[in-house]
Amino acid sequence: GDNGSGKTTLLRLIEQGHDSIKRSKVLKIGYFRQDLSILDDEKTLLENMKETSDMSETMIRTLLARLLFKRDEVYKKVAVLSGGERVKASFAKLILQDVNLLILDEPTNYLDLDSVKALENVLIDYKGSLIFVSHDRKFVENIATNLLMIENRKLNAFTGTYEEYMKRSKKTDTKDSLQEELMRVKHQITTILGRLCMPTSDDDVEALDAQYDDLLIKKKEIESRM
Repeated sequence: GDNGSGKTTLLRLIEQGHDSIKRSKVLKIGYFRQDLSILDDEKTLLENMKETSDMSETMIRTLLARLLFKRDEVYKKVAVLSGGERVKASFAKLILQDVNLLILDEPTNYLDLDSVKALENVLIDYKGSLIFVSHDRKFVENIATNLLMIENRKLNAFTGTYEEYMKRSKKTDTKDSLQEELMRVKHQITTILGRLCMPTSDDDVEALDAQYDDLLIKKKEIESRM
């Protein structure tokens, strides 16, 4: 749906309840918020996970590793994590809780390409249900099995993937969709540049350079299509 069409409002109504929304009595919701308030800055990454999860430390560390937190990084305090790391930590804490529905509002914001791919893999393997809002069309294409579109103040459902929806509707690139894609790529370029300017000991600068070059090529391709 377009900006301002009510996507985030709908997610909040599903989470908080509404007279016109029927929810199963066994539903247990984990809601991803952009303010990352689920995390305690003064505790380590591992302590944050254990705080609300009954899973073993081995299981917790395995999930954190899949989200690119390796070895002793689990002992870092949340206060020293980067923005992208905090986002991934929030996802991990949600997934490790006793919930059966994840609700995610723009989950790929502030994530670099490697982190987006890592998150995709974790969500594909997630055993519960997932409702998410995203402007990242590639992410939608890789994850979503059903679509809900808000158009003209109405909710329209499509059973199938984003690729199937595009084929069925015979839609092509629109100016709005290309602008959204360009905005996402520009954001990723800014993120990579920031890490290149101030690399940490964990950053693979050569890999970041390669990602930066790929993003520049992608940016030119989108601009040419526009």
